[in-house]
Amino acid sequence: MKTNLQFPGVQEYGCWALRHLALDPECKHIALREGAPQIMRQGMQEYPNRTGVQEQASYALKNLLS
Repeated sequence: MKTNLQFPGVQEYGCWALRHLALDPECKHIALREGAPQIMRQGMQEYPNRTGVQEQASYALKNLLS
C-alpha cells in the first residue's frame, strides 16, 4: 500500500485484507508493528471521496485497534 498510494483500488483492497487479517492476533500484532494504521490513514487522506477506501480502512482500524 505504501508504494502504490496512487492506486485507489490497491488502497481499498489492501484495507480489506488488513480488515480480515486483523482478526488473527498474530497478524494483528505484525500489522501494528509495521505501521498499518498510519499507512491506511495516508490512503484515507489521499482518497477522501472514495467510499470503498474509507469504509474498508475504518473497519480495518476498528479490528486493529480493538
